[in-house]
Amino acid sequence: FGVPANHGDLTGIYVENRFVYGLRSGKIPAGMKVSGPDADTGDFKSTYTKEDTESGRATILDLDAPRRVNERVMPLLTRKSVEWIEQQKSGEPFFLYYTPVAVHNPVTADKDIAGQSAAGPFGDWIHELDRSVGAILAALDKAGLAKDTLVIFTSDNGGVNKPERADTPQTQAIKAGLAVNGPLRGGKHTVWEGGFKVPFIVRWPDRTPAGTECGDMVSLADLLATTAAIVGEKLPAPSEAAEDSFNILPAILGETAAKSARTAMIVHSSDGVFALRQGPWKWIEGVPVDNVKGAVRKVRSPELKPQLYDVQKDPAETKDVSAEHPEVVRELTALLNRYRDGGFSRELPPVVEKRAPAAAVLPPLSGEIIFREALDKIPGNPWKTKGRWTPADGGLAGAQPPEMKPGATLHRPLTITDGTIEYAIRFDGANRHSLRIETADGKGSFRIEISRTHLGITKNPAPGEGLDKVEPLVRQSLELASAHWYPVRITFRGPQATAQVGHVSVTASHAILAEPKTAMNLLVFGEQAAFRNVVVAKATSPQP
Repeated sequence: FGVPANHGDLTGIYVENRFVYGLRSGKIPAGMKVSGPDADTGDFKSTYTKEDTESGRATILDLDAPRRVNERVMPLLTRKSVEWIEQQKSGEPFFLYYTPVAVHNPVTADKDIAGQSAAGPFGDWIHELDRSVGAILAALDKAGLAKDTLVIFTSDNGGVNKPERADTPQTQAIKAGLAVNGPLRGGKHTVWEGGFKVPFIVRWPDRTPAGTECGDMVSLADLLATTAAIVGEKLPAPSEAAEDSFNILPAILGETAAKSARTAMIVHSSDGVFALRQGPWKWIEGVPVDNVKGAVRKVRSPELKPQLYDVQKDPAETKDVSAEHPEVVRELTALLNRYRDGGFSRELPPVVEKRAPAAAVLPPLSGEIIFREALDKIPGNPWKTKGRWTPADGGLAGAQPPEMKPGATLHRPLTITDGTIEYAIRFDGANRHSLRIETADGKGSFRIEISRTHLGITKNPAPGEGLDKVEPLVRQSLELASAHWYPVRITFRGPQATAQVGHVSVTASHAILAEPKTAMNLLVFGEQAAFRNVVVAKATSPQP
């Protein structure tokens, strides 16, 4: 029993035994009895609105079921957990995975506890979590199960810390004196320690010494291997399962003579930035995934560069010491790559020989050459540019300014119907590239979409039409490396178009593809992509 996604999600319902709790209108599967909500309680309401969601802007899913009352979610989840504990029999094993919605947004402490904390609503929300945990522990005590029950209290990420947003409950609490992440830098989603260090509190009477602390480095991923050790199950090879999970049972039992299970640990921000902890060191690789939006890059720019910290001496990560310790940087870079290339870290993977992407060589271009442009500099008339364009690595690199839509553009008129467009592309942080082809003097258009992960052809809406008229024609997965040149060729033959990037090609059919092409636009979305050696040829052979 629980919420299907998160507090303030788009459903506003509960799920029990895989089905929507209280589902009506005959939608309950045959043979499955789902109990409805308790009558005459304040835990449910008939509608859930966008104001109830985390963002306050989302469209609620249309589900025929009672909706949650946000302020009552914590009390109801607590009561359901306590009732389940009361049903357990002494001497028989049980497992309760309880995921409270506190202290996630939206901040909705119940009315009997709201307004009591000097830290404001977020402080009340923490008190709500404290009360819930206390009820769970009291239920174990009352049932006589506490002595033999291992309880672990922890979190999946660090607290929210966004000082640039003054209107959040967390920022208000911080200003009131509540250090959400203590002295640590950053918070949820970031690569800093404030994004990863969380409480890890254990209660196991007669097994874990009360009031003790352990300084071992542990990860939530370690709970799988640890649980396997407790129940006596052997793990598969790390290449098959539990690839990053270590057995931390000796640490839980307080066996001070035991060797720490972990020597290193990979962490990873929501922007795709990897980091590696080992001993006192934390190496931040500083490379985000390609589709990080410009606004996010601006806020997180301090994370997007290589850096090294001694987190024992400098837990707040205030001084980058990579220049003083190049040998540590080399060692941790090699270890991170070895773990990542091997696919696991529970053991040291074998060395994977990485080869440069195989170069694709396209066959000679056929047809009558209409124009050829090296693009080793910003071209003159009839080319037109929008956005930032600069010469780079023998080509011309475009980047989309944050305020610009739809993207950096390199425009040129065309005069072909059947024929071929060919150029080379290199991704250096851009989200994606589109080659937009205009037909009938701008009255219609379609685009060839290229990113590091996909290749596709899409018909665009006609002028005056909405986005619902976008018509994807074909899509194929790609795997392109950054900072590597790839050949691109698009061939038009009647109502068919074939787009090839490197060794991957797709073909689409549509009437618009047979129309005369009057202009081409090389568009860049995001940081940077470069182009060179554009060639356009007109088909000379008759069509069948």
